[in-house]
Amino acid sequence: MLGCGVQQRVHLQVDGSGSSTLAVSVDASFVDYLRALAEVGGSDLLPEDHIFDVDEIAAAIAARPGIELIDIATPAANELHLELAFADLQAVFAVDAAEAERGQPAGTPLVSLSSPSARGRTLRIHMSADNYWQLARLFPSFDNPLMASLGPQPQMPITDGEYLEMMQFALGDQAPAQIVDSWVEIEVAIDGTVVAQQGGELTETGVLFRIPLLRILVLDQPLDYSVTFR
Repeated sequence: MLGCGVQQRVHLQVDGSGSSTLAVSVDASFVDYLRALAEVGGSDLLPEDHIFDVDEIAAAIAARPGIELIDIATPAANELHLELAFADLQAVFAVDAAEAERGQPAGTPLVSLSSPSARGRTLRIHMSADNYWQLARLFPSFDNPLMASLGPQPQMPITDGEYLEMMQFALGDQAPAQIVDSWVEIEVAIDGTVVAQQGGELTETGVLFRIPLLRILVLDQPLDYSVTFR
């Protein structure tokens, strides 16, 4: 996910239902790097014509409760677009019994939505080394050994500088600047009134969270964002 742009837009209703669109674009040099790693590994770790397996992603989304996949496409080898609707955002990210039995740590949900109260409801995004695995439930690409090797390593924590140095060695001198200039943008449009927010900036329709990609890739400290609305 280096030299990468991620834009997600979430339209959230007060009852917890809503819809979301996601667009991911990865730098072509990173695609070449993954291809080279796959060849060295001697195994079929990537689809032949793109790095996102749409069938895997569609199956993973279908396995989560209350989600409807409206559209999914890979316009280019390094791009992924999808659109989905959900009946209950809280249920989408809940850790189920089967996952607990497989030894997955429950931890704090990656995304949670509080119960209604006099103040309203709070959408929270909490990302840490303990719950990063939850991304792979919706996006199996994150569970691919090649992709996983470039993400957070809880057993081998490193600094931002060490990570950038490693990527410079692997991808070339341009890699550190590309990573530093890459962001994950999550725009939440609220069907209601925003009461408070943490970590983002207010927009005309809700709040925009702009997260440096490097912070997600290293994840040595938890990332927390929230918006309260009614």
